[in-house]
This record gives sequence, structure tokens and C-alpha cells, in this order.
Amino acid sequence: MGNVLAMPAHVFQTAQQNHVVVVAEETFRLCDVDRLSQVTRKLHRSIEQHPHSKQADTTCCVSAERRSHDSYPSSDDGDVPEWHLHFSNRANPLPLTDKRQLHYRSHMYMETEGLECILPDHMAQLEDIVRHHTVAVGPGYEEELLQHLPHSTDALTSLFNELEIRLTSISPECEDFPIRLKTYTELLCLIKGQLYDESRPFREFKIGYFAQFAKHPIEILVKIALLLSKMEWSVTDICPMMLAYEAVMDVVPLIQKLIPSESDDLLPEIKSNIWESFRKIVGSMGDPQGGAIHSVTCSLVDSVKIIHSHKQLVQSFAPDDDSHSFGNLLSGVIGRWISALEKHPMSDSRRKNIFMLNNMSHLKGKTNVLLDDLLPLQHLDFPYPDYFKLLTDIWIQGYLVDAWKPALYFLSCKSWWVSRHSSLVKFTSTFNGIFDHQKTWVVPDPALRETLRVRIKGHILPTYRAFLVKYPDTGPSGCLCLWGGSAEEIYSAESLELVVDTIFEGGTGQPTCPSLSP
Repeated sequence: MGNVLAMPAHVFQTAQQNHVVVVAEETFRLCDVDRLSQVTRKLHRSIEQHPHSKQADTTCCVSAERRSHDSYPSSDDGDVPEWHLHFSNRANPLPLTDKRQLHYRSHMYMETEGLECILPDHMAQLEDIVRHHTVAVGPGYEEELLQHLPHSTDALTSLFNELEIRLTSISPECEDFPIRLKTYTELLCLIKGQLYDESRPFREFKIGYFAQFAKHPIEILVKIALLLSKMEWSVTDICPMMLAYEAVMDVVPLIQKLIPSESDDLLPEIKSNIWESFRKIVGSMGDPQGGAIHSVTCSLVDSVKIIHSHKQLVQSFAPDDDSHSFGNLLSGVIGRWISALEKHPMSDSRRKNIFMLNNMSHLKGKTNVLLDDLLPLQHLDFPYPDYFKLLTDIWIQGYLVDAWKPALYFLSCKSWWVSRHSSLVKFTSTFNGIFDHQKTWVVPDPALRETLRVRIKGHILPTYRAFLVKYPDTGPSGCLCLWGGSAEEIYSAESLELVVDTIFEGGTGQPTCPSLSP
């Protein structure tokens, strides 16, 4: 169909007399509106169908405030009268749960067997038009026939035109665009597959026909892919961002195959755009927003979970060199997150250290295995597990010194016996005050809570026991020989240990009740 001769006037007139052009121009429609609507709905459902479409709980903290309100298109078994009614922004939202859509079914798993965009009688009609044209005009004039089929794909054109109109308002809130991109790309692939069927006649004409009417729809798909790859996201958009990137990386190879000559540079450009956008948003994940550091920690946990579920996708567009690898990008994020925690203003240094420990244990507990997978140590500037352990030890030691030094001070008295007795009473009073102040502090992680209790006992009890040894006892009971009613106010070493074992229960700790009995 390269060098086509101009059609002689008398030949074209003969074609008109045989009604070939009239039939092609006025009656032929390649795709039926109802059939396109039906196929579109089935493609949509196939994209969301399990097991390759996955939802998961990626929310690290379940609360009314942090409950996900993200909504994504989901299957609807009801009838949809028109294809354009099936898609609407935030259509068919997921129920209000902590489940998020992590993946949609990729092209390789699509169930398209038996789906036909072009009805058999329409395909036969197209072949009859080409056949009659060839008989009436002769071979070699197919290009002129293509010029008389401008209205044959009106239904398809209408579908893509509506999509193009919406491109002016595309934003992270338009969460249906990734699934539209996948659906409409698959739609064109189905049409191309039917037209390129080698078992049917006039394949060369059909190839040219597809290239003619698919050019503008493909340009729209490319435009959507580029817009999604360049879009600016926020930290709260990690889940829809990864869905968008997954959709783009899934369909770009298909788009390139639809008209290869016009999209050779598309994939490298898409990859570059995605990496730049991804690097910016991931790089800002550890930054505090409005001082809500704990919320940022939860956001970081959520993001690590989501990104880990898309690990292969990230590897497909991230640079290969170690200095710009995703591992080093994420380790830098964690470093900035720790720095932000340390700079967070909090007047009570004791509570600040518990706050730091809570955030660290929260991140480690929720993402430990995931971080091991995302941060291969051979590609990092520092071994993050050792770094986490070092920081944890520093914060625990800082807490012990700041919190319990005032009480231990009274056990360091080296004066005569009555002064030592007075110091023990003062220690008890100070210890009780510290305990009453901290017993309502919450340490959610049981392992961290137990570690802190063990460290508190290790910090206090050796000194306390040594101090008690200096008092003579009377008889086998081991009772302290103290004057007056002061013995009722003093802990035994065992009872002190039991009290420490109730700290950090968020108000459920035992009330301070000094006792000689263990």
C-alpha cells in the first residue's frame, strides 16, 4: 500500500455506481456500541479478578483517624447500560476497611478468550466492502477506500474522545485512570488481534485500516501514561501511586506493539519520569508534617509495605548503580526519619526517649523482614540492623539515667546510720513519684516493654540490694530493723521488682504499695 496510483475519475465513478463507497461510508460500522460496552465491562472485571488482583491490609495502625478512606474501582455485577457509565471517578468504592488494592491483574493474566470487539457479521461486511471495491476498481486502490471509512469507528472514537476530555483534570484523586488505561489498551489489542487474523482475507488492508483509526486512540493512551509517570504525588498517595506505576509499566510494552514505529522512545522516557517522581516522594517519607512524628512513622510503615508488594516493579525502573539504588534511597529516608524524631520538640527528656523507642520498635516490628528484603546490606553505606540496635541502646540508657537518677541519688549517701535510714525513706518516696508519673505511659510493643522493665531492674536493684545489706536484720524473717512505722513504707527488693514489672501498662499498673513481703 506504499506507492498508490491516483484513482482515475472514471474508475471512481464506476465504484460509486456499484454503491461500494456508499455502503462503506453510510452503513458500515466496525464496532457496535453495545458490544464495546460489554467487552469493556468484562475487561474491567478481569483486571480486578483474583488471584492476580490483590488487596491487603497495609495500614500499620488501626484507628478511626488512620482508617483508609482510599477508594478504588471494584467489580459490579449489575448491568451497566452504557460503557461510559461503568467508569466514574471513585466509582464503586471499597467498603470502609483497612484493605487496600495493591495489584490489578496484569496483561499476561487477562482472561480475554472469546472476547470479540468486532462482531462476525461486521467483519464479514468489511471484507465484502474490500472485495467489492477490488472487483469494481481493481487491486492497488485500497488507500482510497480507507478515505471513505471515516465514520466506521465512531463508537470507538467516542469512547476515547471522552477519555481525552478528562485528561485536563487528571490528578492523584482520579484513581480510575490506571484501570481505564489498562482496559482501553487491552481493548485496542483485542481489535488489532481480530483484524490481524492470518486466517481471514485482506489482512494487509486491515493492518492499514487499524493504523489509520487507532492512531489517535494510541496517542491518548500515550498521553495518559506520560501524565501518570510525571504526576506529583504526596506521601499519603503511595498506594494509588504504585497502582498507577504498575498499570503504566504493564501497558507501555503493549502500546509500543500497537504501532511500533511511533513509540520507540516511550519506555525509556516513562521509566525516567517514574523514577524521578518516585525518588522525590519516597525521599520525603521520613519528613515530619505538622509535628505529627508518630503519624509519619505509621506513614513510613504503610509505604514500606506497599513498596515491598511492588518490589519487582520498583526494580524495573530504578537505576542499577549502587549509589543511586532504591536501597540507598530508602536508607536515606530512614536516616532522615530518625533525625526528624530526634529533633522533635519534647520538654520531658524521659518521655522523649520512650517516644523514640516506641517509634523505632514500631518500624522494626512492622517492617523488619520487609526491610531486610528491600535493603540488601551489600548495597548500603551502613548496616542498618546494627545502627538500629545502637540507637535503641542509646535511647534506653538515656531514659534510665534521666528517669531514675533522682531516686538513686539517695542511695549514694555515705553518712552515718540515721542518715542512711532517712535516705532510704527519701528513695522510696522519690521512686513512688517517678513510678506514679510513668505508669500510665504506653509502650505498645511487649518485647520493648519487657526489655525496659529488665533494664530498669538492672539499673536500680543492684544498688538497692547493696544499700539494704548495710542494715542489720533481726531473726529469720529478714525484716528490716527500722525505727517507728518507717518499715511499712519501705520496699523489699522483691516487692520493688514486682512493682517495676507493672510499669508502662497505660494506667493498668499496680498502685504503689510498699511492702516488706515479696
